[in-house]
Amino acid sequence: MVPRDNPSVIELPSPSLVVLVGPAGAGKSTWANEHLAGIVVSLDALRAMVGEGPHDLRATADAFVFVDEIVDLRLSRRLTTVIDSLGTDSARRGR
Repeated sequence: MVPRDNPSVIELPSPSLVVLVGPAGAGKSTWANEHLAGIVVSLDALRAMVGEGPHDLRATADAFVFVDEIVDLRLSRRLTTVIDSLGTDSARRGR
C-alpha cells in the first residue's frame, strides 16, 4: 500500500511475500532496489554467483536452490521478502 501523504513510500503488511512478475527489461529489479532494498532475493544475482553472469540461463535451476532456501529462512523468521525473477513459471510462483 502507498500512503497518500507520501506516494514514494511503500508500506507493506509485515510480514509479506512479494513476487515480482514481468518480462525481462521491464524494470522490476530497478524498482525493487529503489523501493525495497535489503529485502530483495534476486534470481539474477544468484545466477551470477553460481553461473557465468546474471543472464546465464543454464544456471537458473542451481540459482533457484538458493532462492528457495533464502526465502524459506526469511519467511520462517517472519521477515518481509521480495522475490525478483521473471516469474513466468506458474508452478514455481505457486510454491
